[in-house]
Amino acid sequence: NYVVDDYVILKMDIEGLEFDIIRQLLVDGLIPTIDEIYCEFHCFAPDASYRRALQWILKASKTILRRWK
Repeated sequence: NYVVDDYVILKMDIEGLEFDIIRQLLVDGLIPTIDEIYCEFHCFAPDASYRRALQWILKASKTILRRWK
C-alpha cells in the first residue's frame, strides 16, 4: 500500500532500459511519488541532450537521481 507520506526509493539495474522506464514513469505521472532513484546507467542510453532533459525534469519534480555502481 502507498501513502503520500511514504519515502519511496527505486533502484534500477536493467541493462539499457533505464531511460525508457524513467520516461514512462514521467508519462504516467508517477515521478512525483518517487523520492530517490538509484540507477546503473548503461552504454545503450540515448544521446546526452536526452539524458540532460530527463535529469532536469527529475530535478524539477524533486526526485533525486543517483548513479548506482
